[in-house]
Amino acid sequence: MDDNDVRRGGPVVKRLAESWIHGRVETDERKALSFYLHPDWRRNDGGRSYLRGLRSGVVGKPLPLVQFSVEPRYERTVTDAQWVGALTGADGVEYVYGELDSRKLDLTTRAEVSVAPGLSLEWYLQPFMAIGDFGDLKELNATQSYDLSPYVLEENTDFHRRSLKSNLVLRWEFSPGSALFVVWSQSRSANLGDPTDEGLKFRPLSRIGSSFSDNGDYVMLVKASYWVGG
Repeated sequence: MDDNDVRRGGPVVKRLAESWIHGRVETDERKALSFYLHPDWRRNDGGRSYLRGLRSGVVGKPLPLVQFSVEPRYERTVTDAQWVGALTGADGVEYVYGELDSRKLDLTTRAEVSVAPGLSLEWYLQPFMAIGDFGDLKELNATQSYDLSPYVLEENTDFHRRSLKSNLVLRWEFSPGSALFVVWSQSRSANLGDPTDEGLKFRPLSRIGSSFSDNGDYVMLVKASYWVGG
């Protein structure tokens, strides 16, 4: 039994057979340049649903005091019965699901430079996008089962979301146990309500590029800690 939807007001659903294969290939992390690949393949819901994913990364250490990494991740998921909501119908509460074709992509980048002993600069950047296209909707006929029948809903449940998170941290340990932190961060996001066919097209370069110009917030923080010896 699967109770993942209970916290969202849904029922317990029967879990059908599933299978998965995943692996990892990586090179020597002690080298100046290394990489890894992590493929993931799954079939569940008795073969009605599947996931195909790939995580990869490149880690560079061009200098003893400089390190960077670029780690993209992509997932394509087709879900036979993705939770939509508990809706009120003529016969009471109706548990509605939909066939969902979704794609996710993020590109996490990190860099760290040690400018001097006790003085370092760290940078983090993560653009992310998720696009979901719902197909046929269906209703669960009985809890603790996988008995579904067609359902009609006029509402558009498709989605297009993207975000961008980044921060820059300057750390200075000016004496043993005492440090000064200066942090600049930004958080951008966009959620296209009722996306059209154009909004559901998977265009990674343009979508990720758009995340840099979406509306967002900026935060500047300064923190200092001082160790008082006993």
